[in-house]
Amino acid sequence: MRILLACAALALTMAHASAIAADEAAKVLECMQANVPTSLRVQEVEFSTSDRSGPASTLKGRLYAARELAPDGSRLVRAMLLLSAPPNLSGAAYLIREKDGDLRDGMYVYLPSVKRVRRVTGSIADGGLMGTSFSYVDFKQLQNTFGGATTTYEGSGEIDKRPMHVLTFRPADASKGGYSLVRAWVDTKTCVPLKAEFYEGKVVRKRLISPIATLKQIGMYWYAAVTEMHDLKEDLHTTLRVFSVTPDGDISGGFFDPKTFYQR
Repeated sequence: MRILLACAALALTMAHASAIAADEAAKVLECMQANVPTSLRVQEVEFSTSDRSGPASTLKGRLYAARELAPDGSRLVRAMLLLSAPPNLSGAAYLIREKDGDLRDGMYVYLPSVKRVRRVTGSIADGGLMGTSFSYVDFKQLQNTFGGATTTYEGSGEIDKRPMHVLTFRPADASKGGYSLVRAWVDTKTCVPLKAEFYEGKVVRKRLISPIATLKQIGMYWYAAVTEMHDLKEDLHTTLRVFSVTPDGDISGGFFDPKTFYQR
């Protein structure tokens, strides 16, 4: 009888702990999503990429993003990157349109050299964005705060003595490829992910780091002005810097239309 009572007590304790963890995960996700404006303009964005062979190559451009309200009440990502440098890529544009929570559907690229829009599909979505260590899918996941994934609250942690929430995100449909798991350290004060590890199987493929000192606030929103993405498999490192951020402004739908986005 004592054994049965002990097992019952343990089961109740575990169920209670699970419920608390689920509640904490929901609270952190809600805070992360509230920290993402419904629209966003970045006057200048810079990707500096280096590998073992030598100095960094740099891409510069502008970024426009929005979270469009879907019929079910969710927010779908719309993001467009228009490059201005280097000269041979000036005018190139990238468009991401999330559809029904699918991280791979709705990605487009326009290159002036071929003067046409191409759709990005399949394994190409996991490839580097113009030689950077950020993939199309990485870019989209970060913009949508890992939306569409199954979230687990792992507990508390620290980065440079600053308290963090530790969450894991697993894809709802693993058959579509991509990462098997993402573990993120989310700042308890600002709800900004300051570190994330992207797993392929049991191995960390990429590691993202945003130094605490680069956190900035505009109105009610916080963001990291500098984000580093390390591709551990390819030995590639990209530093993303953002300047002149303007949240919650009016952005024409033409920026996110596959027929017109590159003309902006």
